Amino acid sequence: MAIPLGLIVAISVVDVLVPGDIHLGPLLIVAPAITPWLAGPWLTGLVGVLAVAARRSSLSCATRASCSQRTTRYR
Repeated sequence: MAIPLGLIVAISVVDVLVPGDIHLGPLLIVAPAITPWLAGPWLTGLVGVLAVAARRSSLSCATRASCSQRTTRYR
C-alpha cells in the first residue's frame, strides 16, 4: 500500500516543481493501476480517489499565488 501512496506523493510534488509547460498529473493513473496487485477492491478505489484528488489539487495550483513558479514562463 505504501508504493501507490508514495507514487501519488512523488508525482504530485514533482508536478508542482517542474516548469508549467510540463504536466505530470496524467501519470497519477499508475497508482490505482498497480494497486490491485497489492490490495483488494476497496483499497484500490481509495487509491483512485486519492489520485483524482491529487490531480485536482495540482491543476488548481496554477491559479494560486503560492505556486508562482508554476505560472512563471521560462524563456
